Amino acid sequence: HVIDVNQAIEECKKKHEGDEEPPETIPTEEVLEHIINTIESLKQTKSKFVFDTVPGTDPAHFDALLDYVGTPDYVLNIDCDLGVRKMRYLAKIEAEEWTDDIEEQTKGLC
Repeated sequence: HVIDVNQAIEECKKKHEGDEEPPETIPTEEVLEHIINTIESLKQTKSKFVFDTVPGTDPAHFDALLDYVGTPDYVLNIDCDLGVRKMRYLAKIEAEEWTDDIEEQTKGLC
């Protein structure tokens, strides 16, 4: 089973559809809680899982997952060209071009 952070975010957004003022961005802690609940369900069936990225930008968020799931059996780091990452990020934030502001916001991420 693939643990897809983007899917988790979308599912968390659905929970806020009826809110008077839904959050503009889903708090990382809420996404982590959703992922942990998913993992708990998978553990009940003894399913294996793979993370398709991890939520948040703070190493503490990754540590929170490791605290819950324990040491992984395998770690794969699949990377791509910086230009491709920038294009994907622009699509994610629905922006047309890479600006100085985006560069500053993403320093260390790309």
